[in-house]
Order: sequence, then C-alpha cells, then structure tokens
Amino acid sequence: MNWLETGLKYMFRGIGFAIYFPFYLLFRIVELFYTYLIIVPLAWVWEKAVSPVLRFIWQYFAVPVWMYLIYHPFRWLWMQILYPFFRFIAIYMLIPFCKFLWLWIIYPVLYYLIYYPLYLVWKYVLYWLYKEVILFVLRWCEIIAKFILKGIWWVWLHIIWHPLRWIILHLIYYPVRWIWLNMIYPVLQLVYKEIVKPVADWFRKIMS
Repeated sequence: MNWLETGLKYMFRGIGFAIYFPFYLLFRIVELFYTYLIIVPLAWVWEKAVSPVLRFIWQYFAVPVWMYLIYHPFRWLWMQILYPFFRFIAIYMLIPFCKFLWLWIIYPVLYYLIYYPLYLVWKYVLYWLYKEVILFVLRWCEIIAKFILKGIWWVWLHIIWHPLRWIILHLIYYPVRWIWLNMIYPVLQLVYKEIVKPVADWFRKIMS
C-alpha cells in the first residue's frame, strides 16, 4: 500500500501544482505592479494632501458635532433610561432563555451534526491532502516563481536596460553634448557678445 499512497501523493501534487502555479505567478506579478504603481503613489497623495484635509475636518467639525449633538445627549439617554431597561430584560429574561437554548438545542446540533462529521473529514481526508499535497505545491510554487522573477529581472537589467543606457549615452547624449559645446554654444556666445550685448547696451544708453 505504500507504493499506492506514494503514487497518489505525487499525482495530487502534480495536479495541484499545474492548477495553482499559473495563478500564483500571475498574482506575484500583479502584486509587484500594484505595490509600485498604485500603493506608493496613493500613499504619497494620502500623506501630502488627503490626510491633512481630513485631520482638519475631523478636528474642527466632526469632533464638535459628535460630542455636543450626538455623544452627550445619547449618553444621557443610555445611562438614565435604556441601560437600566435592557439590563432588567437581559438578567431576568434573555440570559435564562439563551442558556436553555444553547444547552438543549444549539450545542447538541452543532456537535453531532456539524463538528463531529467535519472533524472526521479533516482527520482522515483533508489533513492528508494539506500535509502531503498543498504544502508541497505552495513551497515549490514560491521557489519557481522567485526563479522566474529573478530571470525576468536579469533579462531586463542585462539585455534591455544596459544596452539601452549605452545607446542613449553614446548615440544621443554624448553626440548632442559635443555638438552643443563645440558648435552651438560658441556660436550663441559669439552672437551674444558681438550683437545682443552691444544692442542691449545701446538701448540702455538711449533709454537712460
């Protein structure tokens, strides 16, 4: 029987892994995008804009309205009228009825019709699946998902980002910088020195 149990165990593991892993990998990718594209910007907006406004409204409007129009009147009503009435009802009517209902109706039904059958199913079926299949699938899904995400990161860093950065620096930034420093900026400096500045000085002398 050991070989049958081992075969069933690995069969269930394979089925569980094949069903669960795509959803787990998709969840991890969505979680990364959700964290860095939604949570972080919204946290900044909350901290810098929404939270100060809500604190101001709470401190200068909501708290006074709550204290003087709701809390104190209803507190007086509760302490003087409602609490004594409900206390009397609870002590002399509700508690004895609930004790009888629990001891003679609810507890036997829950124990013999729900708890005990579920306990047997868990002990002889679900616990084995949990221990031998689900834990195994979860562990290997996490390991493989981390490996795939590391591979995606390596591809992005070494195949996309580094070549793209080299292209931007050597084919765009450095040539544009050289053209600016050696061709455009000297011409602009000469125009400013020989034309713009003398004309501006001439207008300044005329206006003064």
